[in-house]
Amino acid sequence: MRFKNFLAITTLTMATIAFTSCEDDNEDGKYDDILHIDPQDVHGEFTGSLHDEVTVNGRSFNYDTVGEVVEVTFNDDNTMNITLRDFRNKAFDDYNCGDLVASNIEYKINKEKSGIEFSGDFTSPLTMEMKGVKAEYKASGNVAGIIIFIKIDDTSDYYQAISVQHEFDLPVSPNMTVSFKTDYQGSNIFNSSHYGDIVE
Repeated sequence: MRFKNFLAITTLTMATIAFTSCEDDNEDGKYDDILHIDPQDVHGEFTGSLHDEVTVNGRSFNYDTVGEVVEVTFNDDNTMNITLRDFRNKAFDDYNCGDLVASNIEYKINKEKSGIEFSGDFTSPLTMEMKGVKAEYKASGNVAGIIIFIKIDDTSDYYQAISVQHEFDLPVSPNMTVSFKTDYQGSNIFNSSHYGDIVE
């Protein structure tokens, strides 16, 4: 399973960074099994890794964690919600601040990449508890990324692979704002026969 997750994330990176529509790019047929998709075929939760760059008072720190969960849901008005579960503020002793939620983010289907691209601004409430005292904060910034399907050879299974980048500020006091840049790479697996038609 680790190899499959590595394959999914590697393929997502190639599709996001290096893909063009030129015929030469597909000489070996490596993109033939990546499908055009409908938003309603994107399901549930993704599990993956998170790179977190935190800046406090001009000093930057980098953290990497695995097993992080992102949930994606779609709305009726052609927007989507991206939730990073149990976001942890590593600048302050790894406090769990609750879910980082980017709601009503606009998306578009990119058929060349067989993916859903999304970007937009968001504001998300977060909670920190320090020495028994809870405080409410608001994170404000932007989110962007892509979701694609990747077919698993010789099976009816598919990966959904996701890449999400957040950039936002979290004011924690009148004199201190913590800035975050996150890069999330995740995937999940599903059997196409369970979820209806996929748009080829």
